[in-house]
Amino acid sequence: GPFPLVLIVHGNHNMKDFSDPGYEYLGKLLSGKGFVAVSVDENFLNQKFWGENDARAFVLLEHLKVWKEWNQTKGHAFEGKVDMDRIALVGHSRGGESAAHAAAFNRLKRYPDDATVQLDYNFNIRSVIAIAPCDGQYKPAGHPTALENVNYLVIHGGHDADVNTFMGLKQFKRVQFTDERFHFKSAIYIYRANHSRFNTAWGSLNANAPGSWLINDKPIMNTESQRKIAKVLISAFLEASLKDRDEYLPVFKDTRRAGRWLPDDIYVNQYQDSNFQVIADFEEDFDVTTTTISGGKSMGDDLTNWRESHVNFRAKGKANQDNSVVILWGEKKFEDSNDPNSLKIGKYHITLGPDTHRDLQVDSESSLAFSIGSVNPYQDTLIELTIELSDSDGNRAALPLSSVGPIHPALNVRLAKWKWLEKKYINDFSERLLQTYEIPLRQFVEANSSFDPSRLEKISFVFDRFPNGTIMLDDIGISD
Repeated sequence: GPFPLVLIVHGNHNMKDFSDPGYEYLGKLLSGKGFVAVSVDENFLNQKFWGENDARAFVLLEHLKVWKEWNQTKGHAFEGKVDMDRIALVGHSRGGESAAHAAAFNRLKRYPDDATVQLDYNFNIRSVIAIAPCDGQYKPAGHPTALENVNYLVIHGGHDADVNTFMGLKQFKRVQFTDERFHFKSAIYIYRANHSRFNTAWGSLNANAPGSWLINDKPIMNTESQRKIAKVLISAFLEASLKDRDEYLPVFKDTRRAGRWLPDDIYVNQYQDSNFQVIADFEEDFDVTTTTISGGKSMGDDLTNWRESHVNFRAKGKANQDNSVVILWGEKKFEDSNDPNSLKIGKYHITLGPDTHRDLQVDSESSLAFSIGSVNPYQDTLIELTIELSDSDGNRAALPLSSVGPIHPALNVRLAKWKWLEKKYINDFSERLLQTYEIPLRQFVEANSSFDPSRLEKISFVFDRFPNGTIMLDDIGISD
């Protein structure tokens, strides 16, 4: 030692059926990799409470005080064994929300809902991991919990019948990086995972009988596979964020990099780090021609669908993902409806300001980053398009999106055995998801050696490889 400290906390369950032993499989793995792993007992807060996630957060912070004391107590078994500068909080379900609250409270001087309560924690919490978290059950002083300069991982199962939509995406969007240190965040959707199988004490389904009789359990992956996913992703994230092992970062940029470790399934991931410089995230205003970065302009040509919109969750009553995207494309257009050869090619352009490429310090070592997803439900043929970059001298270089990956369709999910039963509670049978991609600009130079990345002027998404469809596009920018 000393070893990084990882606290793991459960979510809501029958308080007499203890939840904290359910993460022993994670604890054994992490301790074997050189972490102090602690599963925290908060069963007394379970079952008869609602909106108590601030209390769950305080219990985590008070545990950190105890660990600090043990670490400094001469003759104690843990004396000098704990690296209090490398701390992570892991939470499942309500515990996932409370882990974020704890990281936020950790830096406050006063409790938001009663300022007479003084706070003085200030631990070095580097990382927060949320497993299928809820969001907004508690809001400090009525505000959503925002996090700054903390590494964040959220994972969610597509067949979660408890937190039945990817609520953790809201907190993911509220994590911001504002200091000079490197931080990263990742959101990973696991299509066939459910809620309960991340905890060995919670059973295999998301409800007890007779409620469990209604759950569509056929698509759900087996418990061993689901827990293997948790072990791979959580341990890799902690290696990267607490031990600065950068070789694990590609796992979160593109989960296919961990394909040999992960069970077969559909994984959709979003990623962003403090090296990302945003060009357009569609949050700035309601003018569809503006960009987030000053001086830029966006324009659509020959599109039957072009608008900015918030992304809805699949479940009713969950508002939306608190994320605005641009919706693009639509049906094919013709100059002459009787001439099949007069097809117009739809394009979406972002033109940068004259000095933007210098402000962003773009060069051949930079990457173009963006998040993209389909609005259309699953179909046999994946949508394809072309990404084209232009420099200020008019040189253009183009690559097919398939050179880096597919546009994931809106994945169909059936949580209940009977469609009519589930339809009462959902907006749609599919979840709208974005996948993040980074394309090194040197690949565009390889496509056209005349193209100069340091003079980047225009980014175009060209719908020339598929007859029709509708996509979501978000978080376009440059990454170093």
